[in-house]
Amino acid sequence: MAEDDLPEKFDVIVIGTGLLESILAAAFARVGHSVLHIDRNDYYCGDWASFSLHGLEGWIKEQQTGHPDPVEHPEPKEVTLEEGDILVECPLYGNTNTHIETGFLVCEDEPDPQPPAEQPSDTLGEVPGDSSPSGSNDTQLVPDISQLSVTEASKITETVTEKSCESTEGLDKQSRITVGEKQHADKESCTSEAEEETAELTNSPTTSHTKHEETNTETVTEVDLSRTSHCTNVPDGEGGQLDPAACDYVSEPRTQFVSSWEPGTDATPQVWTKPSIEKEWRKFNIDLSPRLLYCRGAMVELLINSDVSKYCEFKTITRVLTYLNGELQKVPCSRADVFSSKSVSMIEKRMMMKFITFCMEYEKHPEQYQDFLDKPFSTFLDSRKLKPNIKHFILHSIAMATDTTLTLQGLENTQKFILSLGRYGNTAFLWPLYGSGELPQAFARMCAVFGGIYCLRMTASSVIVDKENKYRGIVTTEGHRIESKWLVAETSYLPKQYLPSGYGSRSTCRAILMTDKSIHPADSEQLTLLHLPCPDDPNRPVSVLELGPSSMACPQGMYLVHLCREGADNSCSPREDLQPALDLLFPDSASPSDSGPSILWYMYFRQSNTQGVETQTPDHVVTIPGPGSELDMDHVVKQAKDIFARLCPDEEFLPKAPNPEDIIFDDGKSAEPGEGFQDKPSGADGDSKGISQPETTEVTPGDTGIFQTKVTPEATGICQTEESEGNSQPDSLEKSQVGKTKESE
Repeated sequence: MAEDDLPEKFDVIVIGTGLLESILAAAFARVGHSVLHIDRNDYYCGDWASFSLHGLEGWIKEQQTGHPDPVEHPEPKEVTLEEGDILVECPLYGNTNTHIETGFLVCEDEPDPQPPAEQPSDTLGEVPGDSSPSGSNDTQLVPDISQLSVTEASKITETVTEKSCESTEGLDKQSRITVGEKQHADKESCTSEAEEETAELTNSPTTSHTKHEETNTETVTEVDLSRTSHCTNVPDGEGGQLDPAACDYVSEPRTQFVSSWEPGTDATPQVWTKPSIEKEWRKFNIDLSPRLLYCRGAMVELLINSDVSKYCEFKTITRVLTYLNGELQKVPCSRADVFSSKSVSMIEKRMMMKFITFCMEYEKHPEQYQDFLDKPFSTFLDSRKLKPNIKHFILHSIAMATDTTLTLQGLENTQKFILSLGRYGNTAFLWPLYGSGELPQAFARMCAVFGGIYCLRMTASSVIVDKENKYRGIVTTEGHRIESKWLVAETSYLPKQYLPSGYGSRSTCRAILMTDKSIHPADSEQLTLLHLPCPDDPNRPVSVLELGPSSMACPQGMYLVHLCREGADNSCSPREDLQPALDLLFPDSASPSDSGPSILWYMYFRQSNTQGVETQTPDHVVTIPGPGSELDMDHVVKQAKDIFARLCPDEEFLPKAPNPEDIIFDDGKSAEPGEGFQDKPSGADGDSKGISQPETTEVTPGDTGIFQTKVTPEATGICQTEESEGNSQPDSLEKSQVGKTKESE
């Protein structure tokens, strides 16, 4: 929208498109408030963004040289001021990322092509059914792929498999095809073990998708946050209770056509050069602040309840590693892992399972930890007489704690990890496909659906206050005055006089590395999490996240490794602060070795950490911190709920929107613009067997384009669920029930 067409007044102005800002903007718009969401950049997400390789190169240039086209402050004569208005100048662009160091560690040019070796006659194979060009034979001779180079073999594989991909042409990136329906048509195909260890984000099983994008073959487990379990013997739209035995509870593999090299094989890996890496620039999705989601964390529940999950896709973190006894080891997390692990003895396995069982319901046994509330969690573990190996697994990999973490916090972390296992398979974490930057954009889409207005490359050049230092509005970079009841802004957008004297003293050191191999090779591609205590300062551990091609973070034959550590001070560079972890993970990075991974490209930078910064702002101005060094997103959800409750105490936080198919016209009247949703509480009589009916919603005329109607709980087909002793119930009613309800109305 052109700035000249913007209204002069809004309920809320949100500056910055990071994750917390986007959640709040969606929450305000969802309950009917008018929202203006602006950002100084020409991309969404701010410091939470994900870039392609070319996009990241442009971002680095902006951070090092300043904004390429900074917007000048408007002249005072261009601003319409009222009596008593005072302008407080704001920065036009931020400086939250510093000490950027980047470069390639590969050849600058492509290697000289080697003359093709003569192939013996026995290296030629026959493909039955194909006619030779001369027509003299019924077979066509093709080279044996195993004898060719990686590039040649890949080209031949793509050619041979081209016809088999014709049926999938035309599917875009968001196409979703449920696989495994034919294989699981029989009820007996669902085993009891699969029913226990797989999950679906609305407390029902996982479904899987097929994306036909690359000519690669890999096995991928994806988690769809918006779908319930699919049942092969019940047609779509047919109502009734589903038979659990007939449902596909297993995350099915997604098959794509591959090159000749895969992790864990003896084939020669691809030789990367700077031109070959830059040629694949579109296949990179590089996060500035990567984040994971606990499978039973607050962010996952918010995505389910708000229905924002339909905009995102996820993949499970397949393993958790730790550094123990001088080597990387896989951490046994679930019961199956514990009893199949060879790194712990039978006695240690029983001790570990006993402690995990206690942590799942530690609140019921306060007498066992009451004396350790003011003591470190490590001291409590010592009191349980756990073996050193078990203590290390629990302290550093499951609770992800340090030697100074208090007992209660350690128990909470352990419980959160254990309860997240089994919901979406044998994992506690989910990774957003295409990067963490997808989540802020998903909430921004919801805000726009409910009337929010977005303007990039626009920010506040000044904040308008009166003589009593009360907030009135902002002046945009084009010199227009816009008023609002509330201003919600990320810290780097605020005037300097609103920030404390110690602002900028805290920071997070980050590194992004491209490698040719995994840090811990396996037979198949793994998404890896590692919590690494460093010998120089164990209280500042390094979080390591390794992403492969199936995460949509990098191309085939490469891995993307993120390192994150809370900065001690600004006296040393980010590389120096992360060097202890680099020495452990890449001991031979300076001299490439056939055994370990080699770093192909690197970027080190320092990111400002404004978590916990107390600002001195006028009334009705809310400060939003940037990303910190945390691994998950649950603290962001808590902050969003607290801010929303303070600004809108009587409103529901991000309620689920009604299905557009269930909105009906009243008496055939034409569409009238609507004002928003006004929730009215329903009676308690609608509750039944732990499933509570949602509130009846009146939709009234206004500005959002929602038609005048009355949406009842039966018509929406949405109900809330309660969880009891690990049992789950469907999050939504069957489509046929919705249809019957509409007919009865």
